Amino acid sequence: MKLLLLAAAERIIRDSENDRMTLIDIVDSMASESFPYYIDGLSLLIIYHKEGGDGEKEVATITIKNNDDILTVQEQDVKFGERIGNRTVTVINGFVLPQPGTFSVLIEHKGVAIGDWTVPVALEN
Repeated sequence: MKLLLLAAAERIIRDSENDRMTLIDIVDSMASESFPYYIDGLSLLIIYHKEGGDGEKEVATITIKNNDDILTVQEQDVKFGERIGNRTVTVINGFVLPQPGTFSVLIEHKGVAIGDWTVPVALEN
């Protein structure tokens, strides 16, 4: 399984008529006047691609980090069925960033990193 896309936004909306995704307020950096910094929520659009040897259902591991500190780790079932692609929206409800530096989302499959998304987290003056 490989990762085709990992994008983050404040909200992601799926149009039920044409099955298209709209990302609202794409996140490319974070900043706060003080830390710890509370983030109300974040939505991830993740597109996986099935490769030879993958089954109808695979498991991805999503690790959320602030610098080198792990905030949470979650497993995600990736159900391909007969399709070669899987598109999923993962919502991370409110969380706290303890310090400035970086915020990262790492995706692994069978213990191997298949993609990541990292943005700077700044202290505003």
